[in-house]
Amino acid sequence: MSLQRVRLNICGIEFTIQTEKTEKQALEAARAVEESIQTLREHDSRVSPTFGAILTALDFYDQMVESRDAAGKIAEEIKKCRAETEEMRAETERMRQELRLVRAQLKEQNEPKSEGKKYEQLGFMQTKPSGKYVKQTLDDIIAGDENLQAFFAKPEE
Repeated sequence: MSLQRVRLNICGIEFTIQTEKTEKQALEAARAVEESIQTLREHDSRVSPTFGAILTALDFYDQMVESRDAAGKIAEEIKKCRAETEEMRAETERMRQELRLVRAQLKEQNEPKSEGKKYEQLGFMQTKPSGKYVKQTLDDIIAGDENLQAFFAKPEE
């Protein structure tokens, strides 16, 4: 935005400023400064317009610093909230994945088992890396199970 010239009158002192603000914004700022000076002069008639302007500038500066500090605190809170939100989103996604897994497991448990699956679960069939099923012999099954080995062991005489 380009600079524009705005004519102001504060406490009877006229002057022209160059600003990037609109004329309305500049006049509003001048009105706030004049009101602050007039308030100071109403409380103490010895306050000159110059001294009132200095006190007003100091007061406005204090307000600006307080506003900046408050904005900084709000910005920190926003950062914390964003971090917490991201953590919650990650936890929500993890929980959704876990829920999908549990639902799949429940669905699998509730589906009727086929005969092939029963034999497979009992160890009668074995999956080779090729994905083909091969029947095991009874000797292979007994060799892989210590309980069966003990059951079929020859009694000691």
